[in-house]
Amino acid sequence: MLQHRGQDASGMVTYDGTHFTEIKDKGLVSDVFGEKEMQKMASAGRIGIGHVRYPTAGGVLRRGQRLTNS
Repeated sequence: MLQHRGQDASGMVTYDGTHFTEIKDKGLVSDVFGEKEMQKMASAGRIGIGHVRYPTAGGVLRRGQRLTNS
């Protein structure tokens, strides 16, 4: 897995045509997405987007992860 920056938080949302599924948390992609989380996302839809956050100011906060499905 290749990751450039994004040490603060990471997240992913998938869409199955009806529902969004979201996983996000603080940490590297490899910290947030283990085998269980990747299986969940793979079965939750064929359309998705991922995001990593590299802070330029402020501390590390879970709510700092901007990815949202609302």
